[in-house]
Amino acid sequence: MTARDEALEKIRAMLPNPHSLAAYIRKLALGGFFDAPVNTRDTVRAISDRFGRRFPPGYLPVYMKPFLELGALRAEQFPGTRGKIWFGAWLTDGAGFLRAAEPLRFKLDTMGWHPEVAEDFQLGVACYTGKLWKPAAVMIRRAYEGALIQRYRATEGREPEKEGTCPKCRSHFGKRPLSISDLHFWAVRQSLVREKMDGVSALLKDLGAGGAHPTKGAVIDAETSEIIIKCGRVLLSDLYRRKPNAA
Repeated sequence: MTARDEALEKIRAMLPNPHSLAAYIRKLALGGFFDAPVNTRDTVRAISDRFGRRFPPGYLPVYMKPFLELGALRAEQFPGTRGKIWFGAWLTDGAGFLRAAEPLRFKLDTMGWHPEVAEDFQLGVACYTGKLWKPAAVMIRRAYEGALIQRYRATEGREPEKEGTCPKCRSHFGKRPLSISDLHFWAVRQSLVREKMDGVSALLKDLGAGGAHPTKGAVIDAETSEIIIKCGRVLLSDLYRRKPNAA
């Protein structure tokens, strides 16, 4: 069990008052909110946006105490920031990872996503936060491919497969799973993802795949990893919001 899993198990076992601020902190944590550092105002704003409950920012440190005492969440004061920064105990110490996460300060809402897809995406963001550029790309690619497979099954009513054909003699040799590229182009044709993302999505499909294979020399730095995550976020948001093309 990873450090993240252990921390989330502790949080899952907590039983705060259902309408207390602690209950909403618990929901945010289990949803991956603290996989990247956040300040107090962003935290109470997320609770307001997602659950419709408003709390004064000054209340948060009090209700965070049980999570800190459990060792599931942590708090630090970084130079140049006002107030404390809250983050999962599984993340690396120091201001470096906070700076790494700055470009990714978008609203991360995976509500309605398949749990495994949401977990893979959140782990990708967590890897980026920890400056693990290649694992971040791999996890985002995995999240997108998993979501494509599920959507194909739901839309087509069958497994995502095609007849394998020898490129030289054209003979058939049985069913083969559709690749992530096949699935992506299918999603574009069905208008499940926006067509204008097609060129950028090559980073996610190709570099994300190359990162998973030690024999491929895919170079993934901080900037490339950031683009892959942002690209994956757009494609996944499309996939879970759009309806198949009626045509």
